[in-house]
Amino acid sequence: YDDWDRIGDWFNTLIDRVRNVAGVTSVGAVSSAPLGPELDTVIAYWTAEGGEIPPEQRPRARRRSVTPDFFKAAGVSLVAGRQFQESDRRDMPGVAIIDQVMARQLFGDRNPIGQRVVFRADPKPVQNPIGIIRPHQAEIVGVVRSIRFASLGANPEPTIYLPLEQVTRRQLIMVVATGLSDPLGLIAGVRDAVKQGDPSLSIEYYDMSRLIDRSLTRQRLSMALLVLFGLAALVLAAVGIYGIMAYSVAQRRGEFAVRAALGAEPGALRSLVLARGRTLGLIGVGTGVVVAVLVGRLVESQLFGVSALDPLVLSLMSLTMLAIVIASTLVPAIRASRVRAASVFRGE
Repeated sequence: YDDWDRIGDWFNTLIDRVRNVAGVTSVGAVSSAPLGPELDTVIAYWTAEGGEIPPEQRPRARRRSVTPDFFKAAGVSLVAGRQFQESDRRDMPGVAIIDQVMARQLFGDRNPIGQRVVFRADPKPVQNPIGIIRPHQAEIVGVVRSIRFASLGANPEPTIYLPLEQVTRRQLIMVVATGLSDPLGLIAGVRDAVKQGDPSLSIEYYDMSRLIDRSLTRQRLSMALLVLFGLAALVLAAVGIYGIMAYSVAQRRGEFAVRAALGAEPGALRSLVLARGRTLGLIGVGTGVVVAVLVGRLVESQLFGVSALDPLVLSLMSLTMLAIVIASTLVPAIRASRVRAASVFRGE
């Protein structure tokens, strides 16, 4: 594999063989797969043609090599322009597709289609052990939705995609889409397709759902810890409320005895204590909601699929806290309703 044209042709032939494997609906290739091993470690500096930008101010973007069908196989929708075509060959002028983050960073509100990016002054191809970069500038022909390559919790990085024909890599990740219920059922057919080209090649397989699970490991651990701490806080809060209300009822035994002697029913005494606990609970919940609104933005980056100010979540948590307050107050309220005036007066 010492000839870059042969490497590019080999990958094209391999993709054609994999495309014919039973169960495959589409297949593409990329130099780094979403949520998979990161092979595009080089961060390139890019400048828009028509203006010189100092190196320290040039936008940065990850450069990724892809085949024409990668976006279809990965389910990445086109926002503007066109996809790569088979006519975007190694001997043709450079073309590029950028993501939405790159488009906003480099062009703002301007239409990026037809614009050129220049990434080096030397027009000669750049070769290294990893690959060969043929064009020194490229015309932007399309814009695609941004992809979270690093993790689901990380913001998408500015990315520019170039055809594998024009930026050939030794390492490549194939993205295979299938209609099978078990995607891993394709492994045997894909392995045979690769072995037909070179039996000595090493192959690794990843199920996308497994990559997603691995990407969410840290968030799930954090969530489990937060749930554990939250349950501990609820238990401590319940014990604390119970202790305060029990102490308050003990301190007011004389009052409750007088009320009972004057004809207060046990239910009225019980309601008196519950109303006191409910009032304190409402004050605490109201204060908690205000604090949650004020500091919610600080934790919003750790939330997925829900806003820090989600009214449903705040309502459910408020009702939960009120229920805990009432449950913690119930036992002291029952004790207050069972106070016997005669026994209290004899003791005093």
